[in-house]
Amino acid sequence: MNLVLCQGGFPHTVQYPGGIFEEKCSGCGLCVEVCAGNCLELTEKNGKRVAVIKDLTYCLGDGVCIMVCPEDAFL
Repeated sequence: MNLVLCQGGFPHTVQYPGGIFEEKCSGCGLCVEVCAGNCLELTEKNGKRVAVIKDLTYCLGDGVCIMVCPEDAFL
């Protein structure tokens, strides 16, 4: 197992999204834009645009999607 250190020298903690609260999601698309693994997409559900996890196969676990969400909609 490789240890990855953050800029401050602390160990990196992998942050995979556990899901998205569709009720909280505003459909802004910021998470989709920053996802390097192309794991997220915007879709229409119950007449509302929301982000959904389409496939975590290529998720980097960097947690950027979680950090940029203005609605705190990620689990």
